[in-house]
Amino acid sequence: MPNPFSQPVLNRALGLQIQEIGAVHREQRHHQQADQERIRTQQVEEATGEGASFVQGNADDRVPDGNTDPNIFREIISNHRLGLRDDTANFVELTQRYAHHLKEEMRLSEQAFLMPGVGPLLKLLHKREDLALGLLTGNFETTARIKLDRFDLNRFFPFGAFGSDHALRERLVPIAVERAEAALGRPIGLGRHVVVIGDTPRDVECALAHGATAIGVAASHYSVDELSSAGAHTAMSSLEDIDGFMTSLG
Repeated sequence: MPNPFSQPVLNRALGLQIQEIGAVHREQRHHQQADQERIRTQQVEEATGEGASFVQGNADDRVPDGNTDPNIFREIISNHRLGLRDDTANFVELTQRYAHHLKEEMRLSEQAFLMPGVGPLLKLLHKREDLALGLLTGNFETTARIKLDRFDLNRFFPFGAFGSDHALRERLVPIAVERAEAALGRPIGLGRHVVVIGDTPRDVECALAHGATAIGVAASHYSVDELSSAGAHTAMSSLEDIDGFMTSLG
């Protein structure tokens, strides 16, 4: 049995694509990603007073999975050649507008629901005294919390690292570990005892960059084979196999 609090699980809502939390089916994920992109693009339009073309689907054929919100906003600004300065003040305004509209979208959405296995697994992990649950996501913290709040999941994630902390996903793992150490009042450090769970190759890569254990869940555009090829130590088709998941934690 690992020492108490020695094995923080840094995850993106345990296999949920936080970008579109709760979407189970891949075709629904496509539409929800389009909705997220539409909201972001609308906020850029409002901030600049200019129109920005939006193509249903992933704008400019980009797949935002695993990207961070700051980078997505920058790509929208650049790709549509909008006259918006890339500075802190503008990003604060865009984040506030995005959060305002997203809160309403999440409240009204009929497509947002939890993926199978997530609820029971979170409750089980939350009870374990040898694990510390945190949230690692490319979302701004404000918008990530809005998405989690829809399903009363914020209570499971007292700390984490977010796109608002750094635009590069690989920089988020050390930030999450530092916050876990602060929350628990004891050293944790980086290594295989830190577990990152995600559904994209970028999640796997950010774990491997710091010697952490990577668990891939094929919940979005990427298959078990693709996540394994990216270097995941374990790749699962879903989180319904709770026994298998717990075994992969060691």
